[in-house]
Amino acid sequence: MTNPDPMSRHVTGIGRFFFRADEHKALAKWYNDHFGINDQDNGWIWQQDAGPTVFSPFKRDSDYFDSKQQFMLNLRVQDIDGLVKKLEAAGVRIDPKRQDEDYGRFAWVYDPEGNKIELMELKKAHSRWQVERPKLLPAQLQRLAILTYIMVDAMSGQHLHPR
Repeated sequence: MTNPDPMSRHVTGIGRFFFRADEHKALAKWYNDHFGINDQDNGWIWQQDAGPTVFSPFKRDSDYFDSKQQFMLNLRVQDIDGLVKKLEAAGVRIDPKRQDEDYGRFAWVYDPEGNKIELMELKKAHSRWQVERPKLLPAQLQRLAILTYIMVDAMSGQHLHPR
């Protein structure tokens, strides 16, 4: 893994996702009703669980989703089978294709305007989703412990060790 560019330290996540729709209010309600993604009538803000996000432009001629579709939303889900059954019962168009990988399971559905949506249930323990943490050498760990101890001592206003 390469070191992040200094600019990337300022970006903390995706804050908003905008897209055009023929019937934007009806589509916003559909996403709220089927996925719990808040629309204007339900407070706008969708508090989602923390988790990995992949940001990946595709080649223009990719066949992973329809070439007329400029983006594909991928939603992290729990109990993908249960969700697909509920969506099917609600009349949502379901792609019959399923994909099982060692890191997760995938299914696809379509919103009322024909946008393909990918549903992804992650296998939590898979290393692909683990953030690499820097490995510290014993001497570095010792210095870190001493600095932490000094900081706690200074912040508490109480001396944690005799002077």
